[in-house]
Amino acid sequence: MGESPIHQKTIYYAPSFVDRIMAAIERLPGPYWAAYLVFFILEVGALQVVAWLTEFNQLFVFEPVLLIFPFWLCFGLAVMTYLNGFAGQMVSHFCTLLNGDDETEARLRYEFTVLPARPVVINSLFWVVIYFIFWFVNYEAVKCLSHQRWGKFEIGL
Repeated sequence: MGESPIHQKTIYYAPSFVDRIMAAIERLPGPYWAAYLVFFILEVGALQVVAWLTEFNQLFVFEPVLLIFPFWLCFGLAVMTYLNGFAGQMVSHFCTLLNGDDETEARLRYEFTVLPARPVVINSLFWVVIYFIFWFVNYEAVKCLSHQRWGKFEIGL
């Protein structure tokens, strides 16, 4: 999809940690979606192990409700990576209509594809707090609901 905008010579504002993560993943060999899929599988596995160790779940019983947050994280990053590439291509196509020079195109590409650092940090901290409030307040309810509604999938070991 081309060079990531955060590696340009001119930086208009500090890129967020999300942009740095996406740029690092795009530099990996292979398609970016494969890296996100691997991270999804690793995160689901880590959450399942934590669920077993904290006795949220019986040992070797797969809990489907623990798929929600890894999916939310990895799918969101994969979609953002795709949309950043698409937005960069569209800026190149439409910049000729704007009678813009190369500097205008670079600035527009950067503004369309790079998130400012401070709002991303504030938003991330807010959602981390919401996540922990959700799990601490609803721990028993989620545990009960997940076993009743989705059932259990035992891993035969």
